[in-house]
Amino acid sequence: MRDHRLLAFLLAAALPLLAGCATARQQSLTRSLQDDVRMFFRSQQDQQWINASKFLPPEQRAEALLAWEKDEENLKLADFDIEAVLPIDEEAVEVLVRVQQYSERTLVVKDIKCYQIWEYSGDEHWLMIREADQDGREDFEVYLKEYALGRRARDPDNRDQPQEPNPADQPQEQPQGEGN
Repeated sequence: MRDHRLLAFLLAAALPLLAGCATARQQSLTRSLQDDVRMFFRSQQDQQWINASKFLPPEQRAEALLAWEKDEENLKLADFDIEAVLPIDEEAVEVLVRVQQYSERTLVVKDIKCYQIWEYSGDEHWLMIREADQDGREDFEVYLKEYALGRRARDPDNRDQPQEPNPADQPQEQPQGEGN
């Protein structure tokens, strides 16, 4: 397995940049994110589905367990490498992971890029709330944008920040000459 020093470096660099300097809380968040991402993938690698599901929001766990158990022979995780950690805000990050996965039937290793959103749950743990592979990247980008705007709207410190206008909120022009 690859050395996870790159993960530690990326995580250590990403979160403290959010406020300009590393506070004790930010250091704690960085350590817990590093541990939780690593444990999530190690649990998947060992096919410890119940342990892996602990890193998902409670409402997603049962469905994920069923899916993982159903497709168990195609979910063999050979290796994983955290390529990037991109801060969304102080308690949410996007994580890009390159996963090497294989099937027992074919023994062909596939190199897959996974895009994930991890959110701090407030109890010294992070939860992976959304994931997509490269085929689902476009939908993931739409979700990520809406997610970030929603977090900014809920955060009183960021409410004064400029937000992109929602096209649905814009007045629609009525065609001339119709309805009169």
